[in-house]
Amino acid sequence: MTAPSAQEESSTTAQHKEEFDKSSSDPILSSDEAINMAPTDQPQKGRRHQCFEASDYPFGSLFTVLLFEAIVVSVLEGLRVSQTATQASQCVLTPAGVGVSYTNLIYRGLVIAAPLYQLLLCVDTLKQRCTAQLYALILFGFLFILFAGIQTYQNQILQRWMIDLGCLDAQQETAPQYEYALLAVIPASFLMFVACCVRLYSCFHWTCQTYPNPRFKKAAIALSTLLALIKLDLYFCFALAVQLTPSALLRYDTTPLEALLVGTLGLLFFLIAWYAIQNERPWVLAFITVIVAVSIGYFAFRVTTFAQPRLSGQDPYQMTRYSLLYSLLVLVILVTLTTGVSAACTRNMMQGVKIFVRNTI
Repeated sequence: MTAPSAQEESSTTAQHKEEFDKSSSDPILSSDEAINMAPTDQPQKGRRHQCFEASDYPFGSLFTVLLFEAIVVSVLEGLRVSQTATQASQCVLTPAGVGVSYTNLIYRGLVIAAPLYQLLLCVDTLKQRCTAQLYALILFGFLFILFAGIQTYQNQILQRWMIDLGCLDAQQETAPQYEYALLAVIPASFLMFVACCVRLYSCFHWTCQTYPNPRFKKAAIALSTLLALIKLDLYFCFALAVQLTPSALLRYDTTPLEALLVGTLGLLFFLIAWYAIQNERPWVLAFITVIVAVSIGYFAFRVTTFAQPRLSGQDPYQMTRYSLLYSLLVLVILVTLTTGVSAACTRNMMQGVKIFVRNTI
């Protein structure tokens, strides 16, 4: 084997020197530049990547369980509405009685709307693969079980009221069978749904990317949590507004205008908050945070109004008190959590920690 020539050695040495000079000329980032450096575009690999390839059936099972629940609940509630309408047609209703019948239809509609909204949340969760939204979906399912239980109790009050009007014979009372069927279907579906979530938990993530600084990861988690919370706020705000619509017929302390404002402002604030989050506008989000914090006082005031004891025969909330209090208390808790997380997100944005504007989550 021949030794390398002097010309080859000189060319190799010059090449190494050129590479060293090039690497030495790269700028060194300061601490501030490192904090504001964009997250890497390299997605997390390993267990999550394998899960996307091997878990089509479990993901389909999760959607199928909620779809089955929505169909069964809709059918049972449809039968329940038909039965109530048949019973009410056998007696003469007073204006207050018409209001109670109208309210009963509203609650039947809310029971149907809850699993449908849960199905939409499921589709969004499976698309985003976000852990915060998965927890929100599980929380919504648990709250739906509580709401169904309250409706079963309120249905017993409705049955007693219809017996007093002569619309139903106490010995022929068969309507609660549908309510008890719902109490069996909804918790059973929830348990199967939770089992699917436990199996698929490793496929979800708090953030979609890796970040060069922990502040980016914390900010991404806060933003994803805030997005999940405002979706829950939207539904329960809508549910409260719908429950307040028969206020004139039932002689509530509220007015139909208040119900309209609750629903309209709830939707408006949701859209503004969504815009502020996606475009990371700190001052817009700060404004919404203050408004939402003020709304907690309104909800707390209505809790005291609806919980106030009334004389027998002069209680306009006899049929609806527990559902109204439940919706208000859930809103107080959710809105309080939303306010805290929104304040944290606002602080991160004002400190220059941006996530969505870099298109990295």
